[in-house]
Amino acid sequence: MSGSEDKTVRLWDVASASTLGRFVGHSGSVTSVVFCPGGREAASASKDHSIRLWDLSIADSFWSRLMWRLEGGGEIRTLTGHAGEVNALASLPDGRILSGSNDGTMRLWNKATGEVVATMMSSSDGSWLMITPEGFFSASSPEKAQNFFLIVREFDVCPVELASATLHRPDLVREKLAGDPHDYVRAAAAKLDLNTVCFSH
Repeated sequence: MSGSEDKTVRLWDVASASTLGRFVGHSGSVTSVVFCPGGREAASASKDHSIRLWDLSIADSFWSRLMWRLEGGGEIRTLTGHAGEVNALASLPDGRILSGSNDGTMRLWNKATGEVVATMMSSSDGSWLMITPEGFFSASSPEKAQNFFLIVREFDVCPVELASATLHRPDLVREKLAGDPHDYVRAAAAKLDLNTVCFSH
């Protein structure tokens, strides 16, 4: 499989050097492509800031001999959220997608839903932060969190130490990475009121 500056993704028959499928949808150059577990789907990253998931439309195992030519696979969904070009992809054994962007972040995606599981970032001093969509985070140190994010309401900025006291929850980040099997993250997010935490003082 290949991605190109012509904004397309192509699936190839290596033996005959012929194209089995051509996938169109990106509005920018394709920078990375990966097969997903099972070989029936693939993901592509692009300079258009997106990741696209493709149905390869192959009935049998990808690794078995193809008995017919693929006319074209359909796009399953588009993953959006990066603020810059997406230039690296990895497909994890559990089916999730890991992406890297020149916006300075990596994102872990739930391929089945298209949702971000967690966003990761680091700085040159070795500090790092991992944050969930609900706002719970784990970091090299809570004090360093201010290097990575701010909570703003109109013209008011939440003091980082107030947010950290509530949102620095490595335990919930671990639960989120595990798929939130006990609904701990969901329950905590339902009770979270940042207006009270940040702006009632």
